[in-house]
Amino acid sequence: MGISLLPFFKSIGMKTKREIIYSIIEFVSGFHVTDDSPYDEQLIGDKVDDVRAILIKQQHRENKNVDDEFYQMCGVHIENELLANLDDGINIKRFYVTFPALITNVGWDNIKYLGRKTMDGKYNRRSIDGLVAARGRYWTRRTTDYSVVSATRAIIRNEDTAENIIILGLFKSPSTVPGYSDNDPYPVPDSYKLEMIVKQDIAAALGVMPDEINDARHNAEQNRMR
Repeated sequence: MGISLLPFFKSIGMKTKREIIYSIIEFVSGFHVTDDSPYDEQLIGDKVDDVRAILIKQQHRENKNVDDEFYQMCGVHIENELLANLDDGINIKRFYVTFPALITNVGWDNIKYLGRKTMDGKYNRRSIDGLVAARGRYWTRRTTDYSVVSATRAIIRNEDTAENIIILGLFKSPSTVPGYSDNDPYPVPDSYKLEMIVKQDIAAALGVMPDEINDARHNAEQNRMR
């Protein structure tokens, strides 16, 4: 579905997803992690992704924009499907691109860029009605436009000659982006804030009070000093 590319934005000091998950497991286990830990890394990883999405939506609601560090880049292919085969041999096709599921409820900020890999040919995003209306306008009939029709697909009008293009977007699960690894910096500007929310949610679900975890940490540190 995509070309393998590393996350576009990388900041020095950003934690990887594995580091975030392990920090959370340490916290909820009272800083006494064992090989048979009952905490499922996949479930905690899903919780991390969910909280990241909440932080993005909250920031967008409050500030009407989203930090660049939340975005990821990946390559996509322009594909087509046959809609009709006319008698005169002319084929009518629909051109489109598919990508990992985008975060919704953030308006058009879920895509910062869709266009040529050289970053010098950004396609114009339009609503479905706008995409249809632009076909007959002189100034827009040859521009490359697109309209997002679902969380994973966009229709392309006046498709570019470039078959491979790129998308810079806010994806629901960073791990679904081609080229991304859980050992890469996790796309969030403040991993500490994200960790604290996940830790508090899990601790509350387990019925564990923060003081109990702090006491366990203190005891563990004392034992290591003996």
